[in-house]
Amino acid sequence: PTLARVTGAPDRALRMLRNNQVLPDAVLFELVMASNYAAEGFDVTFIEEGPGKTPDLRLSHRESGSELFVELKRLRRGDYEIEERIRHAEIFRKLESLLYEEGLSVDVDVTYEKELADVPVDYLLQRVKRATASPILLSGGYPWKDEFGKGIIRDANVAAVLRDTRESYLYFGTKMARLLSGRVVSENNYHLAAQASFLPEDLRYLDRMKFGSVVTWQCIAPMAIERKAKYVRSRLAEADMQIAGHGRGIIHIAMDAELHSDASDLRRQRNLDTLSTFKMNSQVAIVYLHYFVPR
Repeated sequence: PTLARVTGAPDRALRMLRNNQVLPDAVLFELVMASNYAAEGFDVTFIEEGPGKTPDLRLSHRESGSELFVELKRLRRGDYEIEERIRHAEIFRKLESLLYEEGLSVDVDVTYEKELADVPVDYLLQRVKRATASPILLSGGYPWKDEFGKGIIRDANVAAVLRDTRESYLYFGTKMARLLSGRVVSENNYHLAAQASFLPEDLRYLDRMKFGSVVTWQCIAPMAIERKAKYVRSRLAEADMQIAGHGRGIIHIAMDAELHSDASDLRRQRNLDTLSTFKMNSQVAIVYLHYFVPR
């Protein structure tokens, strides 16, 4: 309800819907922050973009009569991270064909110690083939360690999915990956393969699983962590320029993060180091960093 009191909010939302060059997550962040400030008692106005550099919001307070200017930045994933995920999808697809051919229910957890560009595309395929062909039954799974990384292959817990779908359907996503593996699963670093019955009205939901497999992965190669540790200096400089000349200001910078991620930890430390040394040209009073963890 507070968003209805924000001047210019409808135009900002319509721009997001009508212009495919405007990313929804950036505008949604702006709308949420504008409504937060309105809920705190400020009169909030979206500043129209002009030929010069301008902040996103103007805040005024009836009692004090003073104004504050707010700039909002939403960091996107870097090219390296996008390319890394595309590469791992290729590695998974090589394995996926075997999973469907053999009807396998396996749980694969792998930690790469080399950059994914250096990992053979059939790496997981060969590892699973060796494990399934092994004449020795290991109750704890089949661990490995080699020049590319380390991991373990276990039986997937299909029974947990069957229990969950006894009287309902289950979304083909993170919860299913968690049930099959029995551990916390990152929103972005997993793959699923399954054969099951699907809900006719929405094919993303299934039950009566015949087989299901999950692959979880991370890359801890030093160069990979270094290149994914994207930090805020360039966006901070842009925000500083946009507030300069307008008055006292506040900067909010938002970015995606992952729990238990070396790259996210390194980026956070880099961000703190950057903020402690950055010289403002504007009258910015405070900088907020927002770390979004998908759930």
